[in-house]
This record gives sequence, C-alpha cells and structure tokens, in this order.
Amino acid sequence: MTLFYRQTSYLFLVLLLLLSITGCTPTSQASALEEEEFTAPALAERATQRPSPTATVTATLTATREPTATRPRPSPTQEPTVTPTPSPDPNAELSYTVKSGDTLGQIAGVYGVTVEELLVYNNLDDARNLQADAILRIPVGEARIASMRATTTAVALAIPPATATALALPPRIALEMAHTYQRINNCAPSATSMGLSALGITRSQFDMAAIQKPNASDVNVTAEEVASSIREVGLEAFVGVNGDIALMQQLLAAGFPVLTEEWMSYDGGMGHFRALRGYDQSREVIIYNDSFYGANLGRSYNEFLRDWKPFNNKYVVPYHAEQATELRQILGDRWNPAAMYEGLRVNSQAQVDANPADGYAWWGLGEALLHQDRPEEAVVAFEQALATKTLPWRYLWYRYGYFEALGKMERYEDLLAATEKTLLQMGKSEDLRYHRAVALRALGRPEEALQELKRSLADNPRFAPASLLLQELGG
Repeated sequence: MTLFYRQTSYLFLVLLLLLSITGCTPTSQASALEEEEFTAPALAERATQRPSPTATVTATLTATREPTATRPRPSPTQEPTVTPTPSPDPNAELSYTVKSGDTLGQIAGVYGVTVEELLVYNNLDDARNLQADAILRIPVGEARIASMRATTTAVALAIPPATATALALPPRIALEMAHTYQRINNCAPSATSMGLSALGITRSQFDMAAIQKPNASDVNVTAEEVASSIREVGLEAFVGVNGDIALMQQLLAAGFPVLTEEWMSYDGGMGHFRALRGYDQSREVIIYNDSFYGANLGRSYNEFLRDWKPFNNKYVVPYHAEQATELRQILGDRWNPAAMYEGLRVNSQAQVDANPADGYAWWGLGEALLHQDRPEEAVVAFEQALATKTLPWRYLWYRYGYFEALGKMERYEDLLAATEKTLLQMGKSEDLRYHRAVALRALGRPEEALQELKRSLADNPRFAPASLLLQELGG
C-alpha cells in the first residue's frame, strides 16, 4: 500500500469517526475502556494536538430476536455457564499512525489503554522509542483482555463452585449468567441482556436496545430506562441508590443479579453498566460480566466502590414478581424511596463534611435533596459539586438532577444556558431537550418549546415525558 493511499484511507476513516461521540464506549472505534486507573511514566509532552483514533475493521451487526426461555431458579452455587448472545466481533482491531511529536502516553490516553499494554501488544521495549509514521496496533476485545491480564490486576477469575454452608451469607457466589460483547454505545442493553439471563430470560442486546434506545446514536440510557425495559419483557425491576458491598452480597447470595451504573476512565470518562454475578470474600472481589472486557471478571471492593461512587452507588435489580417479598426483606428500609434517599442524604453529607472538595458527594447530596422536594438546597449542592472542578467534563451527559432542580427553582435562563452547553457536547439527548422545553414554555416561548419536544422525540420516540408535554402544548 502506498503512503498516499494509506494516509488517504486513514483520513477517510477518521472523518467517519468524528461524526459520532462516545457513550458507553467509544463509538466507531469500539476501543477498550480503561479498567484500572494508571499513571503513565513521565514522558515529554511533545504533541501539539491529540491523536485521533482510526479503525481498521468495522463489525457487521445483525439483530436476532430469541424466544423467551422458561425460568429455572438460578443456583448461586453453580459454576457460571457462558452462553454468548449475538454480538459483533470483539476482536475488531484498531490502529494508529504515529505523528511527529506524539508520545506513547498521549496515544494510550486517547484509546483508554495503558502504556504497558501498548508496549506488550506491539513488542516495544521503550516508550520513548517511537518513530513517525509507524503504525501502532491498539488492543481491543479479547486481545485487550489478554494484554490487560499481563499488566493489571483486573483479571478474569477461574471461579470454583461455591460450597453450601449454614451461614446466611456464603463466602463465595457465582450466578449462572450469559455473556455478550456489546455493539457501539450498547452497554446498557448488553448489561440488561446478561442480567436477565441469570433469571432464565433470553433477550439479546438488540432486543433490549430496541426498547431502551430506538435511536442507535443515543449516548446515554438511564437506570430508570433500564428498569422500564425490564418491565416491558415481563419482569419487575427495582432502582436503588446508596448501595454498598454488603447489600450487593446479600442480593447475589439470594440469586438476584444486579446491574450497576459506574464511571469508566477514558479520555474524560463515561458512564458504563455492568452485570454483577457474584463475589468472593476470601479475595475481597466483586465478580461481574462486562460487555467490553468479558465474563467472570473480578475487581477489588475498593476499585468497585471507586467506579460506582460517581453515580452515588446506583443499581438496578431485575426480579420475577413472585420474588418481590424476598427482595423487599433484603432491601429493608431501602424499599421505601423516602428512607432510601434519606440514607443517601445522610451518607453524602458525612462525606462532604469529611472532604468538602468531594464533587461526587456534593452531587449525591443534591440528588437526595431533590428527591426530598428541597430544590433550593439541591441547587446549592449541585453548584457546590460543579465548583469543586473535580467532576469529569462528560458528567452532565449522565446526571440530570441539576437541570431538574433549576427548573423547579424557575431559573429558566440558567437552565437553558446549562443544557445548551451540554447539548453542544452530546449532540443528542431527549432528556436535555425536554428540560429545555419546560423552560421555554415557562418563559412564554411555546413555539420554541414545541421544536425542542419534537427534537426530543426524534432522539427517542419512546420518551414519555416529551410525548405528554407535547400533547399539552397541542403539538
């Protein structure tokens, strides 16, 4: 391949990639999410601009609807059986052509991998020994897992069957759960598919995506949308906040899979759903399926809590209707939303008192106050969170409490300004356009409100709040 042809091909692919923005995972590049925080070696910063990803393979996606299976009660003592649902090729490799002035640390940061992984995968000995126009291969999918195992502690666990004991909480649990590799921006549907499989329900990620995000370019699915989709396939779902390790262990020991909304460090960070399937007390790890990394993965409790905290430990528990009594007994006071959000308020306030620069704790306090119908105090907490300047720049792509609180305080101009800035980054968001419509209606600008509602429904035709407000406005 001539240099001109290669450069032209890469330029064309880069232009395609720039047409979309990441959500659960990087969009067309399908690159790996960073599993562990990594401090790269001190390298000289020489590049004048960040390198842009170039994909060399595009996976072909085919949605397949599978019949619903009759439900066997999952046994928490059996070794997991992995039954993949339809998914794109997880080994679609990426490559990057090194430019003059690039450093390996910068390239690793763009792709969400570590310097060590790039060194191992490309058989390089020295991070500083980069040559302009050299082509670096980027590990993704199973290849990423292989290199990650060699350089990090987030490895796939060989899980032996748990031994039944007389204890209320067994030392080790591993629920049966299928695994699927996600397609682009499909972590929530994929995690939902995996979670349902632990309850004997077979739905592919494409089945769940059709419910959760009819628009494939939607970069965010909320926990509430995940729960709603679970109800549409005949189960029930509980959405909780302020979860902890002990609660996750109790749920998993009782045979309940748990979907957790977490933060992933990748070029500014992004939201990501995982399907919890077990724990191992002797190793102090949570066991889970990840739609990018693979099945039967484990993280230490501290790493799990670190990634969970940005969403104030939010979780979704799918369950069959006949399991409601058992679930309610496990959740205790958490079953009552008022008690659950009071727990979040108390916990967040304690964290803020201990560390006033903790932006995530301030945000949790704001969410709790908002649910307690204290919007004025909630706005103060949200703005304190923003003032810490510790929140990732994409944080408002996923957390909408601040916008809702501004609306309740009738700070409509501030609401429009905040949502406009975030929409410029996201491109699409049915939620943000809905909040803008609420503000525009209150400001006496009904035609503009109608336009925002129509855009909201174009982004997600199933978004009920926009549909209802559109009907009220006669649209």
